[in-house]
Amino acid sequence: MPDPLAIFEAGVTRVEFIMNIEWHNEKRKIKDLIPYIANPRQITDKQAQDLKASLDKFGIADPIVINTTNEIIGGHQRKKILETLIGVDPDFEIDVRVPDRELTIDESRELNVRLNKNVAGWDFDTLANNFDIEDLIEWGFEQDELVGIDYQNPKLDESDEIIRQKEMFRVLISVPVDYAIEIKETLEALSDIPGIEIDYGAN
Repeated sequence: MPDPLAIFEAGVTRVEFIMNIEWHNEKRKIKDLIPYIANPRQITDKQAQDLKASLDKFGIADPIVINTTNEIIGGHQRKKILETLIGVDPDFEIDVRVPDRELTIDESRELNVRLNKNVAGWDFDTLANNFDIEDLIEWGFEQDELVGIDYQNPKLDESDEIIRQKEMFRVLISVPVDYAIEIKETLEALSDIPGIEIDYGAN
């Protein structure tokens, strides 16, 4: 693929990129779509209900992605919701995205993960200034998520935090006075290592 920076520096304003794979929409019966046996994506009960509400209201705005073999690459949960929670006729046809050639197993596995993981984050300032929090919660957000807390990994309350004492062991080094300066330089180098503390003494 051409280097975008080189294109910009050359003053080119329009470039047509040659893609390895081209995608198009087709119709498929829900019952003919084959779930990928190793699909790692999971969904919670709340996410399932939110997805059901979206499909009830808007239909399949985001088509299921399949291989030319009808194996699902992205959209397992949408198929499951349509079949179980909504109760769509299995002969019902839906739009799917299909590549112009069969993807290899490795390509399918990679795309399966990328479709769910390579997504953008949220600008919470924009959300706060343009949307009502009640609507966002109804549409799938968690309340804790909207106040800036990672609801999947909540921080411990101060009372629940475990304060661990640093585990240390001491090493006593005795050297002749004649070598004190040389040894001190070595020890000072060791003291630059995080976690090492040097105490000097004389007897």
